[in-house]
Amino acid sequence: MKHFNIILRISILATICCIGLLAPQEAQARSGEECPDPVVMPLCSWQSDINKAFAKWKHKFDYDDCDISEDLDDLKPPKKCTGGTITVTLDDCDNPRDNCSSSFTVEVPPPPSAICPDDMMIGPCVTQAEVDAAFSAWLRTFQVERNCEVNEDEGGFIGMPTAPNFCGGSTEVTYVVRNKIDCYEPFTCTRTFTVKETLAPVLFCPENPELPSCLTQAQVNQEYQDWLNEFQVVEACPGTVGNFLFTPPAPGKCGGSVTVTYVATTPNGCATSSCTKTFSVDFDLEAPMGTCPPSVTGLTCLSEVPEPDAQALADANYTDNCGIVIGVLTNVDLDEDNCDFTVTHDYRIYDDCGNFTPCSISYSGGDDEAPTGICPAGGEVASLGDVPTPDPDFVAAAYTDNCGQVWAQVLSVNQSGSACEGFTVTHNYSVGDNCGKDNNVLCSVSWTVPANGDGPIAGTCPEPVTDLQCWADVPTSAEAQATMEAAFPGANVTYVGSTNINNYCQFSVAHAFSVVDPCTGNRTICILEYSGKDLTPPAPTNGGCPAGVTGSLPAPDPAGVAAGYTDNCSSVHAYLVGTNLNGFSVTYHYRIYDDCDNSVLCSVTHTDAIARPGNGSAITELQMKAYPNPTSGELFIEFGELSAEKATITLSNLYGQEVFSRTLTLDAPTQQLNLAGENLSNGTYLLTVRTNDAYTTQKIVFNR
Repeated sequence: MKHFNIILRISILATICCIGLLAPQEAQARSGEECPDPVVMPLCSWQSDINKAFAKWKHKFDYDDCDISEDLDDLKPPKKCTGGTITVTLDDCDNPRDNCSSSFTVEVPPPPSAICPDDMMIGPCVTQAEVDAAFSAWLRTFQVERNCEVNEDEGGFIGMPTAPNFCGGSTEVTYVVRNKIDCYEPFTCTRTFTVKETLAPVLFCPENPELPSCLTQAQVNQEYQDWLNEFQVVEACPGTVGNFLFTPPAPGKCGGSVTVTYVATTPNGCATSSCTKTFSVDFDLEAPMGTCPPSVTGLTCLSEVPEPDAQALADANYTDNCGIVIGVLTNVDLDEDNCDFTVTHDYRIYDDCGNFTPCSISYSGGDDEAPTGICPAGGEVASLGDVPTPDPDFVAAAYTDNCGQVWAQVLSVNQSGSACEGFTVTHNYSVGDNCGKDNNVLCSVSWTVPANGDGPIAGTCPEPVTDLQCWADVPTSAEAQATMEAAFPGANVTYVGSTNINNYCQFSVAHAFSVVDPCTGNRTICILEYSGKDLTPPAPTNGGCPAGVTGSLPAPDPAGVAAGYTDNCSSVHAYLVGTNLNGFSVTYHYRIYDDCDNSVLCSVTHTDAIARPGNGSAITELQMKAYPNPTSGELFIEFGELSAEKATITLSNLYGQEVFSRTLTLDAPTQQLNLAGENLSNGTYLLTVRTNDAYTTQKIVFNR
């Protein structure tokens, strides 16, 4: 009974002829048999769906019990993978024309299959983005062939295919189609996506040239540029451009070489080609050729030595293989011995490549002729003060020399005679030329002063000097004697002695002199008085009073403050005279004085020298009184207002160093501190009290 075509013929015999027991209504039987419509299951149906549909199909058969077979209940549905058709036929026992049949069909499902594209190849000269896009588009062409009506097969790649590298390579992908209803083994196809390798650019690089020497630099530059222009990319990916890694300037025309590297990289960066070449110019190593002119002897004067003319020497006496000669004076040496001289001019004759030939020319001779002329005459003057000062230029102008320049110098000044008999003052000169002392001549010019006769020497004692500032300004006795001699010309002035009244800052000095007229013997005593007083305080000439600092409190610095001042007579000193506290700033007051106690004041304020309390909120001044002050230990602090809040009490020295700290609760109008046990040194301290919104500082003197 289990085969693809089952024909069940059922004949229902409704003859009730022998019994005669049917009721009248039972005689009205149905008109015929009923069969369901044929059923064809969708391709690739699940077995469970086939089973349900088959059961429903069987249930729809309607027939009488006429020759009925039991096989209908035993019928089994076709299998999902092998398929098949089951046909059922019913025969009507009364009327064959009402016979019917129906079939249930399960078609054999198609095997899985796929649309797999051909292998694909792209490139070369592509970017990774282009490869990725093409690879992605190629993968999308892999598709499952849709042969089922339901439960279509499922396709996908093995693994996670990735595109090959854009510089070259391939990726093999396997596409698998799996039968969803598990009737067939999976279908597979394997394809390859290939990126052609990007080949390195093909370059043309010219040969290494070597230019001859003696070209101009312009010619070398042009040849070099033409050579660089020959480098090119011959074959490569579109858009490939060649460049030099570094393009040095052309070699110098005098010789040398430069090396360049030409590089070309494909636009996608996959391949690079390069070549390195050298451009050379032969070195010019030949120095100019020629003959150095001979030395010159027998000269008389240095002025006969010609001025050096290096270029004229080079042009007249030298040639070069490349045509250019350059004369350079390297040294001029003068060797003088008494009146003989030798001047040597040292030259180098260069070409324009630095090759040179040396050349030295000596000029020698000697000047043995002294200057010639007439020594000027002196004359008579009214007094010694009228005697002219020695004048070498006046004497030299009276002489000439074969070599041109004459000089004169004062050898000595001699004075003879007296005011009573007259004076003679003689100026002795040496007159020479530039060759040396052996060509010198002597010249003496005398001046006479008539005698005074028997008349007294005129003069008066100088007035006292009373406006001196410093003791150091008082003239010495020797300096005072010069003043006396100037006041009594021609007199014999003798220093007698001095008296000093001196406390350094207020002084008086008297120098006594004896003045004798040499002609009459009359004698006069003169006293030169010098007095004064230092009333000038130090002046701020070295920077003066320094500026304070911000944010910290330095120690007092009297020496540093004094260094900003100078004094007219003595050294400068300073000391700290007081310290003021104003808010968060501290001011040091200094007295700057000299050795005579002339003084000025200097105040240096250091702002924000005391740390501010709080966190940036508004701070008010806390009303506080501390006593006794000075204190030997016990200190009472009385507050004007109390808020029962915490307060920090610190004690700092005048340098800002904290030496004591306490935290108190302001729960009473008066707080007590005992400083005796805090190991404090005697001195002045700053007592600071801080709360969250108030602050005050007071100076406290501690003295045990």
